[in-house]
This record gives sequence, structure tokens and C-alpha cells, in this order.
Amino acid sequence: MTISRLSKALDIKIAKRTYDFKEALIEVKKSILSEYPDENHQKSSYILSKFFVAKAKGIIGFPKFLDGYYIFFVSKKKKVSEFFGTNIYKVEEAKLEILLTDSESCLYNFSTIKSSEIKYLDYFNAVDQNSLYFCYELDLSNSI
Repeated sequence: MTISRLSKALDIKIAKRTYDFKEALIEVKKSILSEYPDENHQKSSYILSKFFVAKAKGIIGFPKFLDGYYIFFVSKKKKVSEFFGTNIYKVEEAKLEILLTDSESCLYNFSTIKSSEIKYLDYFNAVDQNSLYFCYELDLSNSI
């Protein structure tokens, strides 16, 4: 999955196949080279250090505040149950990451909406994330 940080629009592209880590790195490198042709991207470690944001166990959602979209993702999970042969996980830790670049976000620039954006982020972070559960195969929000 590729989530673009180049505009305030939520631009998500989902690959048609599954990649192992090495193949994914090659695809990311190709994508970055097409978007930033003037930069030197010879080493894979450079790409990981400059463009890698976080490793996610799952995506909870894409909340939008005044500034733009964020990604709310699971960074730690714990298996708590099994239901019809499918694992059920509890969210141990979730993170909120802005999808805008530093130059586009009001959080990194002087702006009249910066204080309001920080207020909304504080409200969002006050939600108890330890009461969230998920499953990769089943929709837990529907009753059986």
C-alpha cells in the first residue's frame, strides 16, 4: 500500500500482489526515484531512513482535522482470543501520523489554525486506545 504525502488529498494505492520485504523495498525505491529524480538514492538504507515512517500491524482509520488527513495505525498488538479459527487481537499501542509533509502542515509552520489543530489532536489522543480490538479475517463490528 502506498499513501502519498504530496498533497492534502488522501491518495492511497493498493498493490495487486503481496511483496516480501526485499521486493517491497525495490518497489518503494522505484516509486521514490520517479517522484524525486534529482536526489541520489543508491543505497536501500538511505531510502529506509529518509522515507520510512513506521511499521504497522493494521490501519484503524484516516481521521481528518483542520490541517488534513492523519493515519491512525496499530503499532503493537496482542492475541487475546480465537473465533472460528481466526485470531482476535487487542490494540496494545496505536499511533497517529500526519500524512502531510512538514512544509504543508500547519503544525510545522506559523498558522492561525495551529492552536485549533493541536486542540483536536489532544482530544483524539485522550481516547482510550486499549479498548480497541481487531481481526484480519472477520468484521468484528457485525453481529453473527
